[in-house]
Amino acid sequence: MTQLQHISHKQNGKSVSKDTDEGVHMELTKQLRTILTLVLLLMMVGCGKTDDGDGSASDGDVDMDGDSDTDGDSDTDGDSDTDGDSDSDGDSDSDGDADGDGDKDTACGETRVEFETKTPTVLLLVDRSGSMDQAFSGSMMGGGESKWNIARDAIINPDTGFVKQLESEIRFGLAMYAGADMNGTGQCPSLEIVEPNLNNYDKIMDVYKASEPLQNTPTPDAITAASAMLLNDIPDSQKIIVLVTDGLPDTCEDPNASDPLAAEQAAEEAVAAAFADGISTYVISVGLEDTTGHFQKLANAGLGTADAPYYATQEQSELQTAFEDIIFGARSCEFELDGKVAEGKEAGCTVAFGDPGAPDELINFTYGDANGWNLKDDSRSAMELVGEACETIKRGKGELQVECECGAIIVE
Repeated sequence: MTQLQHISHKQNGKSVSKDTDEGVHMELTKQLRTILTLVLLLMMVGCGKTDDGDGSASDGDVDMDGDSDTDGDSDTDGDSDTDGDSDSDGDSDSDGDADGDGDKDTACGETRVEFETKTPTVLLLVDRSGSMDQAFSGSMMGGGESKWNIARDAIINPDTGFVKQLESEIRFGLAMYAGADMNGTGQCPSLEIVEPNLNNYDKIMDVYKASEPLQNTPTPDAITAASAMLLNDIPDSQKIIVLVTDGLPDTCEDPNASDPLAAEQAAEEAVAAAFADGISTYVISVGLEDTTGHFQKLANAGLGTADAPYYATQEQSELQTAFEDIIFGARSCEFELDGKVAEGKEAGCTVAFGDPGAPDELINFTYGDANGWNLKDDSRSAMELVGEACETIKRGKGELQVECECGAIIVE
């Protein structure tokens, strides 16, 4: 504007020449170009297209990686790696671990899988009638060791008894039964009880050693009482009664068994009722032949089958074998895994049994084999050994090992 005034002043009222008009036009054009240039520069700065002063590639943040976040890498995911996901573990998924398999565990490579064995409950229901004082030969105390002492030794001997061996694996309980007690109360059946629990050897030994045979054999009433006790025990546990008796039953109502067939039927019905409630019963007769077929019927009712095992023992070694068959057989072949086996990855898990210190001698079990292992249900976290694999762990000594390769087990 000053320049225009100066031109006008020089002319001093005279008409402006053509050359002067062209000079004014050029000056205006120059000023407009300057203004447009400044506007364009301001627009470019506002859009982040010029250097932002952070020493970077003009991206508008405070790092030098050329993207629009401040994590120092060359992507825009906001973490500190360049894998394009939203974590900083360096793999291409966003699960927060470093194995890139898309799950939330770090189980890559061979992984030892933790598991929990289902613990069975075994109640030893022992006949405490007077005839248990007889020797296996049938004579009263003098023809050999009494049935009472032999049975007690098989159960609680600290070196060879099964309770001591397996007390950490099986919840053992004890109930010794006889007819009406000797204290004048008339309670029938008379029961000496140790409730089931793990590591129960000391309690069972103390009660057993302090007890001696009394009188009568109210087996139906004793089974009913034992079943009620087990039904009130912890739920979802395999429950077993092992009945050890040396005589045909009587009842609390008819202690002299004036109607023996009725007493036998009552015992069979009591065992059948227990089975219906989920309680299995195994039968061991001590020094008595099953001349009436009652014990076989009792065993069948106890397991809900027509050909259940029945153990008729005539000497100490047979009694020991019977206990071992039943008690070791109670060991569970079902295990709860600490995780889920991924679908289609079952073959990636190795299941083996034996001494972990001798890996070359481990027995391997195959998934889907009739003598191997399976997944028990749709949860894919319950494993079951079947066929010879199950029998092996029931009888053998060692540890079960489960190992899975990367991606085969999902730990939640």
